[in-house]
Amino acid sequence: MAQDYGLLIKRLKTAVDEENAWSKETVWVTPKLGLVIRRNEWTPSWIENVIKVRGKWYPILADVFSPPRLVFRTQSILINGESRWLELKGYGLRGQTMFFQQHASGDVFYGMYLEHALNEYERLLAAARAGFQVPLPIAVVEIPREEYLRRGLKGFEEVVKARLYLCQGNITDWLVDIAGKHARGLNQSSNIHKVLAHQLVNWIRRHPEGVERGIEIAIDKLSNPRKSRDSFFNNVARSADALLGKKPVGYVIRASKCPMRVGDPTDPTIDTPENREVAVAAGRTFRQLLQMGFLHHCPGTGNWTKAGELTDFQDTFDLTAEKDALTFHMQKVKKEDMAQFVRYLLGPEHTGILCKFFLEGVCGKPASLKKATDEVLCLIQRRTS
Repeated sequence: MAQDYGLLIKRLKTAVDEENAWSKETVWVTPKLGLVIRRNEWTPSWIENVIKVRGKWYPILADVFSPPRLVFRTQSILINGESRWLELKGYGLRGQTMFFQQHASGDVFYGMYLEHALNEYERLLAAARAGFQVPLPIAVVEIPREEYLRRGLKGFEEVVKARLYLCQGNITDWLVDIAGKHARGLNQSSNIHKVLAHQLVNWIRRHPEGVERGIEIAIDKLSNPRKSRDSFFNNVARSADALLGKKPVGYVIRASKCPMRVGDPTDPTIDTPENREVAVAAGRTFRQLLQMGFLHHCPGTGNWTKAGELTDFQDTFDLTAEKDALTFHMQKVKKEDMAQFVRYLLGPEHTGILCKFFLEGVCGKPASLKKATDEVLCLIQRRTS
């Protein structure tokens, strides 16, 4: 793992800048008012009780078509004499647009419910203080309700626009009435979905009872009880599920030794001597977490930093306190029992061609998938009995 992380980051920065020149995107984040509710001994002094993140923050991938909800600052900071790079998780799409809809994972689309941000922070803090190879938790920041409403309207309009396009022919008269003269002369094959979404948001902004009440009324009017919940039409009405669920939202600030990830487990180019070391380190941390009582349910190459850190602790289950959630997740990924599930976590579905090196880290020596599965099952049984 003896790599020049600064050089890797410089290359990514160049690739992102080239992509953005073509796509007209930017890496300047949208400043959002935040309240710092968790901090610790690693938190820089400039992160005060009230914060607005500014400046250029880059995605960890150059792909503009599927950007993650994670951005990082390319200028490193020193923590305990070691270079670290700050990451924002849950700050919005490219660190900019926020959304009111809920993602299929159960979190805010490109954001985080505050409870999830706190969960990740606390588990990361316990692991970091135990000396595990993980990014350092820096802070949890709550985004106040009014700020969320103000910053999320743009994303809400984008989602409604896309979903109206998919359900053309099922648009309610109420929505057409809202658009009024702006909708006249437009037909279903033109830009009516853009006009309707824009005029809906204008109506919401002007609502006499406030923006949130305007959204509640709009969602109620857009819902069609005669159609299934998952129909294209009712997908429009679900564009504010996260907001109307009333849960607070926020984000996590972390500091990694390297923000770059190993990447796609099916990519043959990831089989390098450095990444083999990373795989061993990630496997070791996976086991240490188990011994602490946490099962990481996405311990694959996408969550390994080039410095050997296992990250994204939102993807963990407390083996004693979250048994029901774990069972539900196993059903979701179609694993009938714990043995099947553990094989799936340790195997090539997550770890790809670096699987045997990850298993070596889990077991402390070279091991088969069966041997590693048996060991992990014993650890789980010990924690849950």
